[in-house]
Amino acid sequence: MSSGKLFSRQDTKLVKGFAILLMLYHHLFAFPNRIQDGSSYISLLSVLGIDSAEILGLFGKMCVALFLFLGGYGTWVSYQAKKKKLAAGDRNDDSLQNCSLSNFALNKVKSLYVPYLKVFAIVVPVAIVLGDARVSASLSALFWNATGLNITYNGEWWFFTDYLILLMAFPLMVRYFDRKTASFTVDLLAVCVWNAAVMWLIPAFAHVDWASDFAKSILWGKLYQTMQWSACFVMGCLFARWDLLSRIKSKFVGRCLAVICSLLCLVGLVVLRYKLDVGMRYDFLWAPVFCLCLVILFETKVGKIARKPFESIGCHSTNIWLTHSFFCYHWCQSFIYLPKWSPLVFLLLLGVSYASSLLIDLIWKWIEKTFHRVDGKLFFDEPSA
Repeated sequence: MSSGKLFSRQDTKLVKGFAILLMLYHHLFAFPNRIQDGSSYISLLSVLGIDSAEILGLFGKMCVALFLFLGGYGTWVSYQAKKKKLAAGDRNDDSLQNCSLSNFALNKVKSLYVPYLKVFAIVVPVAIVLGDARVSASLSALFWNATGLNITYNGEWWFFTDYLILLMAFPLMVRYFDRKTASFTVDLLAVCVWNAAVMWLIPAFAHVDWASDFAKSILWGKLYQTMQWSACFVMGCLFARWDLLSRIKSKFVGRCLAVICSLLCLVGLVVLRYKLDVGMRYDFLWAPVFCLCLVILFETKVGKIARKPFESIGCHSTNIWLTHSFFCYHWCQSFIYLPKWSPLVFLLLLGVSYASSLLIDLIWKWIEKTFHRVDGKLFFDEPSA
């Protein structure tokens, strides 16, 4: 179904679906040293002597920037919707607005934990039963991993901690972008300066004598990693603040030239990111471009027919993120790489991960249904006379 000229939730699901596919490609083909025990793959194509699986696998790191950009964008849109509802009740109560901001951030943190803990409660016991050496049943390990403050069970879960910190910092972003003198140009420049400072200036302080000990701490490691990715989240807030995704989409949807340029731009991003070899330094700039190009392509007649599967995958992106690496790295790697040809390996991991997501959702629906049934029998209301 078409999402019209506004950047909608369906568009967000579409981009998330593509982002999770990039993540699977990244973890399957960007780390040859993780493919062990005789497992291997054959790339379908070779571009200038470089296998296409490797190129797409390295580009797949873009998934982090996409998720963070959409996270910042969606968080801002949700907050503005909440703010409008509160303003309709009492437009002059500033304390209510301030309270709303802190409560909103807290509720977003709570909503982050719900899907994480649902997967955690099922996957971790399975890992322990299977004898996964990384998953310890000690209470301290369970606590730190369940809270997401020090994740050791799965290396690909690092994103949770960063996203958690960014959500807690969201009130600061709102106060900055909602100031009276706000300007898109000035704020975009500020984000670029911040990103440059994080990438080049702040690391220099790690070599200063008085800061060297703190720079070696676990706390600094987590904070600095979050800062490295923060520009992507902040850029999402900035684009939402000025409603740029909808405004740009409305101007270019349905135009043949825009479709051609979008396709070329996506191919160019893959080549540019691979050739520049600058990692994530400029991903905060590429992320909105990727989102807009993708949405424009899927607003064509052919795109509208094909977008439904990607939206469905996007709906399961969180569960797939939290489970897929167990299959391709730890539990059944030889099975995942059994098809050999890289596209088939990718499709197999996608199928297994998607099926596991459906199963997890079914298990929790059954648990909730059973709980409500038992709760209704134990705490029913007395029938009226």
